[in-house]
Amino acid sequence: MPKKQINEEGEVNTFAIAQRLPPFWKMDPELWFLQADTIFNTASKGISSKCKFDATISRLDYDVLKLASDLVKWPPSNPYEELKKRLTAAFGESESQRIHKLLEDKQLGDQRPSHFLSEIKRLAGTLASEELIKSLWLKGLPERIKDIVAASAEDDLEKLAQVADRVIDAKTPALQIYAQECGASAKTTDIEELVQRLTEEVAALKTEMRSRQRSPERRGKFYRSRSPSNERVLCFYHQRFKNKAKHCVPPCDWTSRAGN
Repeated sequence: MPKKQINEEGEVNTFAIAQRLPPFWKMDPELWFLQADTIFNTASKGISSKCKFDATISRLDYDVLKLASDLVKWPPSNPYEELKKRLTAAFGESESQRIHKLLEDKQLGDQRPSHFLSEIKRLAGTLASEELIKSLWLKGLPERIKDIVAASAEDDLEKLAQVADRVIDAKTPALQIYAQECGASAKTTDIEELVQRLTEEVAALKTEMRSRQRSPERRGKFYRSRSPSNERVLCFYHQRFKNKAKHCVPPCDWTSRAGN
């Protein structure tokens, strides 16, 4: 027959309450104390801090108890609250650590960067800081895209995701078309060359955009000076495949050249 939690004199039976407590959970101290507080409150509304302290101490193993030995030897006026604070700090995880553990292996995969960002925000919840979300998002991006995004002067995370989307859009179609052009004969070195070329083009475009932002009055002059009338501009496909190219990406002078 279970022992009464309140004896005939109205005193709390600490031993009976302690028996209802599970052994202390080092892996999740916050959840353990939530359950303990529920048990204490249902046992007696006026249960003292000393009684809760004694009941909790009885459920600690040696490795945990030695971290609070000073509280056992010299109990403060509110021993349970101090013990709870001590053990939560010793074994608990911060919100940042929990989110990192949850998302540390998340990668972009075949998602668009903006969709990847939305997924991280959904999993992280409302308590994660913008800086933490940005760190986790950048960590999951491929290195080439991460380098371009990290070099951007944009601070807004949503706009950064849009920049990353544009980088993905600039690379992916060209790679797919190139694979169709070459078929089974495509070499790894050829694909790497294309990726490098596209990366350089994106970087050059980014530099041009920054230059235009610094000197907006020179915008017209800048574009007029890029393509002198006596200079032929060929796209990647006509440069590589000449008249066998099946695709053309503007700007490209091959059509007019072929017609001459």
